[in-house]
Amino acid sequence: MRWLMLGDMFPQQIRGSGLAVAGVAPGLAGGYGLYALAAALLVVFVRRHAQETRGNELQEMEG
Repeated sequence: MRWLMLGDMFPQQIRGSGLAVAGVAPGLAGGYGLYALAAALLVVFVRRHAQETRGNELQEMEG
């Protein structure tokens, strides 16, 4: 069960390396903790740096 859950945490390109690091270094709880920390940091980054596009037409947005 552990390897099944760990395999779903990583994108296909780095799945092997991710499984190796998460399996050896932090274990299952640590692996998911790092994943949760990365997700939280991404939420903060997107809220600060991504512009709201709701209600804007495609032609109005800057590239």
